[in-house]
Amino acid sequence: SHENYAYLGFYTSIVNKTEYNEFWQYNMDTDEWIDLGGAPVNVYTGGSVFTKDNIAYIMGKGYEEVGEFKAYNLNANKARNLPLPPTQWAQYYQIFYENGYVYFMMRPDFYSGWSLFKIAISELYE
Repeated sequence: SHENYAYLGFYTSIVNKTEYNEFWQYNMDTDEWIDLGGAPVNVYTGGSVFTKDNIAYIMGKGYEEVGEFKAYNLNANKARNLPLPPTQWAQYYQIFYENGYVYFMMRPDFYSGWSLFKIAISELYE
């Protein structure tokens, strides 16, 4: 959620190896949903997000697609690509922000341990 809005993105189907998903904005003041089209990232295996300064930083992974990391401008409804963290893409992942750094927690499978990486958020600004 951000300000008076909540956002929801979810996987809907795969047709001929093309993934489809939905992305919605909920206005808490008016109790209305707005269809924003497809989600900014693939969301087949979930996603992880945090917001800072009207930007949602989103990670997602598709069924056969590699992971994605994007900055989504909540005011302009536009996304831009960001570099993935310096590790093999993982099946399980989480991102969070604290004290000027973005932290990436990743685990390639259920049996492996977690890896933790961090990057200064200033490196992600345009």
